[in-house]
Amino acid sequence: MAEGVSKQTFIQMAANHSMKPSVFTPKGAETLQEVKNRATEFLNSIIYEIGHSHSNNCCSHTQNCNGSSSEIIEDFQSSEHEMCEEQKQQSQFATVLIVSHGGVIRQLLLYFVEDLESDLPCNRQLRFVSPNTGISKFKIFLNEETKLPEFVKCICLHSTEHLAKFQRSK
Repeated sequence: MAEGVSKQTFIQMAANHSMKPSVFTPKGAETLQEVKNRATEFLNSIIYEIGHSHSNNCCSHTQNCNGSSSEIIEDFQSSEHEMCEEQKQQSQFATVLIVSHGGVIRQLLLYFVEDLESDLPCNRQLRFVSPNTGISKFKIFLNEETKLPEFVKCICLHSTEHLAKFQRSK
């Protein structure tokens, strides 16, 4: 993956080496597979930490409070055990914002499609880099045992709707 060069320059660099841009890696740069591995390891480490933090908080909350005078319990009028079960059933433990350049985001999308179960569209849109400031939003469901991603639900992909008000004002 080449940083600091335009798309046209990168295409020309690949052509100079008689290679297609999709398989060309400039000297000293990461391969696309290395980028995918790095991005995947980063994402999985965050998700793993969130998954374990959530399950530890749920269990420690159950062990420490014994259903006595917790305001949360009084507000929900449920026992500690019921509260923990409700937390486990919720699909959203945290909101995570990942900001990166399009090449890394593209590799994460390919990870979702190629290595996990997902409802992402398997079409050409995934092969392209997101437009500048494009927003993609997902719900990632964890495997109960491993606390790693198991299924990815796509909420939006490469959206630029947030730019519409700026485009209208021009």
